[in-house]
Amino acid sequence: MTETDKRSFVLRRIHSLTGVIPVGLFLLEHMFTNSAAMYGGEVYNSRVEFLLTLPFVTALEIGMIFLPLLYHAIYGVVITFTGRANNIAYGYGRNHNYLWQRISGFVVAIFIVLHVGGTKIWAIQQTLPAGEHPDFFARMATILDSPAAIALYLVGMLAAFYHFANGLWNFSITWGITVSQGAQRRLTVVWVLLGLALMAVGVASVLSFNGIWPGSPGH
Repeated sequence: MTETDKRSFVLRRIHSLTGVIPVGLFLLEHMFTNSAAMYGGEVYNSRVEFLLTLPFVTALEIGMIFLPLLYHAIYGVVITFTGRANNIAYGYGRNHNYLWQRISGFVVAIFIVLHVGGTKIWAIQQTLPAGEHPDFFARMATILDSPAAIALYLVGMLAAFYHFANGLWNFSITWGITVSQGAQRRLTVVWVLLGLALMAVGVASVLSFNGIWPGSPGH
């Protein structure tokens, strides 16, 4: 291998790893937090406040979420423009998945910018007494006050869950977890079910912020 090949190999491995640890784990944690919306604003805000009061929370957010996510996004762009999708010439499922992995990555990147701008940056701009935190539940209810906003969030989450589930399939092969075709097929079922479960939680959470979801306090 040339030095360029070695460098590319290492960078791709880091890209694959950051997509699962810590970015993928953060996605799972984020959906766990969002699921509290189904039980009302008080429960949701208490779960968010717990995270905000963790020691060194800002350093954790920068070092364990923002920087790995930034690297994953930037190198994902590099892969997109240096790779070549061949789903038209070869209509195999994995060829189509490669294309959709790249597309979903761009959708997720745009969605994250909009979501962070609407919540995190908004929270920083709030002026509150010491020890108090913004009402994130009310903020999300304000953001999701129209069918267009709800549709935007659902599309963004669908892209995120697909990107994560399909990324797990690629991760399993890249890191030698699944070698045989039988193992790959079995794990495909697992990752598909995980993606569907996350989508179910995501839909329930989004619809709960405005009391649309059956069983939510505002319904």
